[in-house]
Amino acid sequence: PSDADVDEREWKRRREGEAVATDEVDEEVEQAKVEREVNAAQDGHVAQARDGHEAEAQLEAAANQEVELPLDS
Repeated sequence: PSDADVDEREWKRRREGEAVATDEVDEEVEQAKVEREVNAAQDGHVAQARDGHEAEAQLEAAANQEVELPLDS
C-alpha cells in the first residue's frame, strides 16, 4: 500500500474513533441530564412533603392551642 493509502486509512480510523468517542460523550451528557432531572424531581417531592408536614404541624399546633374566648359580662 502506498503512503497515501495508509494515510487515508489512518484518517478514516481516526474519524471513526472520534465519532465513537463523540457518541460516548453524547450518551454521558444525556445520562447526566436525566440524572439531574431525576434529582430535581426528587428534591421537589422532598420539598413538597416537607412543606406538607410543616403545614400539618401548624394546623395541629393551632388546633391544640387553647383559645380564650371573651366572657360576656
